[in-house]
Amino acid sequence: MRTLLLLSLVACGAPPEPPPAPAAAAEPAPAPAPTLDLEAAFPDGVKQIVHRPDELTWGPCPPGPLSGLGCQMAVLEGSPREPQIFTLRIKTDEPFVLPPHTHPRNERVTLLEGKVHVGFGDVVDKEASTEFAPGDYYVNRAETAHFVWSDDPMVLQITGIGPWKVDPVHPHEE
Repeated sequence: MRTLLLLSLVACGAPPEPPPAPAAAAEPAPAPAPTLDLEAAFPDGVKQIVHRPDELTWGPCPPGPLSGLGCQMAVLEGSPREPQIFTLRIKTDEPFVLPPHTHPRNERVTLLEGKVHVGFGDVVDKEASTEFAPGDYYVNRAETAHFVWSDDPMVLQITGIGPWKVDPVHPHEE
Protein backbone atom coordinates (compact mmCIF):
# COMPACT_ATOMS: atom_id res chain seq x y z
CA MET A 1 0.00 0.00 0.00
CA ARG A 2 2.84 2.38 0.88
CA THR A 3 4.56 1.63 -2.46
CA LEU A 4 1.36 2.46 -4.32
CA LEU A 5 1.02 5.74 -2.40
CA LEU A 6 4.65 6.67 -3.16
CA LEU A 7 4.18 5.85 -6.84
CA SER A 8 1.03 7.96 -6.91
CA LEU A 9 2.86 10.89 -5.30
CA VAL A 10 5.82 10.59 -7.68
CA ALA A 11 3.48 10.43 -10.63
CA CYS A 12 1.80 13.62 -9.41
CA GLY A 13 5.14 15.41 -9.08
CA ALA A 14 5.20 15.42 -5.29
CA PRO A 15 8.52 14.56 -3.66
CA PRO A 16 8.70 11.17 -2.03
CA GLU A 17 8.20 10.89 1.68
CA PRO A 18 11.56 10.73 3.51
CA PRO A 19 12.31 7.57 5.43
CA PRO A 20 11.74 7.76 9.16
CA ALA A 21 14.75 8.92 11.17
CA PRO A 22 16.41 6.32 13.34
CA ALA A 23 15.43 6.55 16.96
CA ALA A 24 17.93 8.70 18.84
CA ALA A 25 19.13 7.72 22.24
CA ALA A 26 17.44 9.90 24.83
CA GLU A 27 19.82 12.33 26.51
CA PRO A 28 19.62 12.42 30.27
CA ALA A 29 17.78 15.44 31.63
CA PRO A 30 20.07 18.05 33.20
CA ALA A 31 20.24 17.95 36.94
CA PRO A 32 18.11 20.65 38.55
CA ALA A 33 20.04 23.68 39.75
CA PRO A 34 20.58 23.63 43.48
CA THR A 35 18.33 26.04 45.33
CA LEU A 36 19.09 27.95 48.45
CA ASP A 37 16.14 28.49 50.74
CA LEU A 38 16.38 32.15 51.67
CA GLU A 39 12.83 32.50 52.94
CA ALA A 40 12.43 33.91 56.43
CA ALA A 41 10.67 31.40 58.67
CA PHE A 42 7.14 32.00 59.90
CA PRO A 43 6.59 31.40 63.61
CA ASP A 44 4.54 28.26 64.31
CA GLY A 45 0.85 28.80 63.64
CA VAL A 46 1.35 32.18 61.87
CA LYS A 47 -0.21 32.47 58.38
CA GLN A 48 0.56 36.10 57.61
CA ILE A 49 3.03 38.72 58.78
CA VAL A 50 1.47 42.17 59.12
CA HIS A 51 3.03 45.46 60.20
CA ARG A 52 1.04 48.69 60.49
CA PRO A 53 3.09 51.92 60.34
CA ASP A 54 1.70 53.24 63.63
CA GLU A 55 2.43 49.93 65.42
CA LEU A 56 6.08 49.42 64.41
CA THR A 57 8.68 48.88 67.09
CA TRP A 58 11.55 51.22 66.29
CA GLY A 59 15.00 50.87 67.80
CA PRO A 60 18.35 52.54 67.26
CA CYS A 61 20.27 51.73 64.09
CA PRO A 62 23.17 49.37 64.74
CA PRO A 63 26.65 50.75 65.33
CA GLY A 64 28.32 51.87 62.14
CA PRO A 65 27.88 54.62 59.61
CA LEU A 66 24.14 54.90 60.28
CA SER A 67 24.46 55.41 64.03
CA GLY A 68 24.66 58.97 65.25
CA LEU A 69 22.50 60.22 62.39
CA GLY A 70 19.28 60.28 64.40
CA CYS A 71 18.60 56.94 62.77
CA GLN A 72 16.00 54.39 63.87
CA MET A 73 15.29 50.98 62.40
CA ALA A 74 12.42 48.48 62.44
CA VAL A 75 12.80 44.94 61.08
CA LEU A 76 9.64 43.79 59.28
CA GLU A 77 10.66 40.34 58.07
CA GLY A 78 13.59 38.01 58.48
CA SER A 79 16.89 39.04 59.98
CA PRO A 80 19.42 41.23 58.22
CA ARG A 81 22.11 39.31 60.12
CA GLU A 82 21.18 35.90 58.66
CA PRO A 83 21.57 34.46 55.13
CA GLN A 84 17.91 35.01 54.27
CA ILE A 85 15.60 37.59 52.79
CA PHE A 86 14.85 40.53 55.05
CA THR A 87 12.87 43.73 54.96
CA LEU A 88 13.53 46.65 57.27
CA ARG A 89 12.65 50.30 57.57
CA ILE A 90 15.00 53.11 58.42
CA LYS A 91 13.96 56.58 59.48
CA THR A 92 15.82 59.73 60.36
CA ASP A 93 14.54 62.93 61.91
CA GLU A 94 17.42 65.17 60.87
CA PRO A 95 19.62 65.84 57.83
CA PHE A 96 22.38 63.31 57.22
CA VAL A 97 25.13 62.31 54.83
CA LEU A 98 25.94 58.62 54.65
CA PRO A 99 29.50 58.49 53.24
CA PRO A 100 30.44 56.25 50.31
CA HIS A 101 29.91 52.60 51.11
CA THR A 102 29.11 49.26 49.51
CA HIS A 103 26.92 46.25 50.28
CA PRO A 104 27.81 42.60 49.53
CA ARG A 105 24.45 42.05 47.78
CA ASN A 106 21.96 44.13 45.80
CA GLU A 107 20.04 46.63 47.92
CA ARG A 108 16.36 47.25 47.05
CA VAL A 109 15.00 50.53 48.40
CA THR A 110 11.52 52.08 48.41
CA LEU A 111 11.23 55.61 49.72
CA LEU A 112 8.13 56.00 51.90
CA GLU A 113 8.46 59.55 53.31
CA GLY A 114 10.66 62.57 52.65
CA LYS A 115 13.39 62.77 50.03
CA VAL A 116 16.81 61.17 49.71
CA HIS A 117 19.61 61.63 47.21
CA VAL A 118 21.84 58.83 45.97
CA GLY A 119 25.12 59.19 44.11
CA PHE A 120 27.87 56.84 43.02
CA GLY A 121 31.60 56.95 43.56
CA ASP A 122 34.10 57.04 46.38
CA VAL A 123 33.54 60.70 47.32
CA VAL A 124 30.34 62.57 48.20
CA ASP A 125 29.35 64.78 45.29
CA LYS A 126 25.89 66.16 46.01
CA GLU A 127 25.69 67.69 42.52
CA ALA A 128 26.09 64.23 40.97
CA SER A 129 23.25 62.52 42.82
CA THR A 130 19.69 61.56 41.98
CA GLU A 131 16.73 62.66 44.14
CA PHE A 132 14.12 60.13 45.17
CA ALA A 133 10.65 60.96 46.51
CA PRO A 134 7.90 58.91 48.20
CA GLY A 135 6.91 55.91 46.11
CA ASP A 136 10.22 55.77 44.22
CA TYR A 137 12.05 52.44 44.10
CA TYR A 138 15.66 51.77 43.21
CA VAL A 139 18.16 48.93 43.38
CA ASN A 140 21.84 49.55 44.11
CA ARG A 141 24.11 46.93 42.60
CA ALA A 142 26.20 44.84 44.99
CA GLU A 143 29.75 46.04 45.68
CA THR A 144 29.06 49.43 44.01
CA ALA A 145 30.25 52.44 45.99
CA HIS A 146 27.44 54.89 46.65
CA PHE A 147 26.50 57.63 49.11
CA VAL A 148 23.12 58.76 50.44
CA TRP A 149 22.11 62.13 51.84
CA SER A 150 19.00 64.02 52.85
CA ASP A 151 18.13 67.46 54.15
CA ASP A 152 14.74 66.18 55.34
CA PRO A 153 13.37 63.61 57.76
CA MET A 154 12.72 60.44 55.78
CA VAL A 155 11.53 56.85 55.98
CA LEU A 156 12.72 54.21 53.55
CA GLN A 157 12.30 50.47 53.26
CA ILE A 158 15.11 48.11 52.30
CA THR A 159 14.69 44.54 51.12
CA GLY A 160 17.71 42.35 50.58
CA ILE A 161 19.39 39.05 51.24
CA GLY A 162 21.46 38.92 54.39
CA PRO A 163 23.73 39.09 56.01
CA TRP A 164 23.36 42.81 55.29
CA LYS A 165 26.46 44.89 55.72
CA VAL A 166 27.36 48.51 55.16
CA ASP A 167 31.05 48.52 54.24
CA PRO A 168 32.57 52.03 54.28
CA VAL A 169 34.78 52.90 51.31
CA HIS A 170 37.01 55.00 53.59
CA PRO A 171 36.76 53.25 56.99
CA HIS A 172 39.35 55.51 58.62
CA GLU A 173 37.05 58.51 58.07
CA GLU A 174 34.07 56.96 59.89
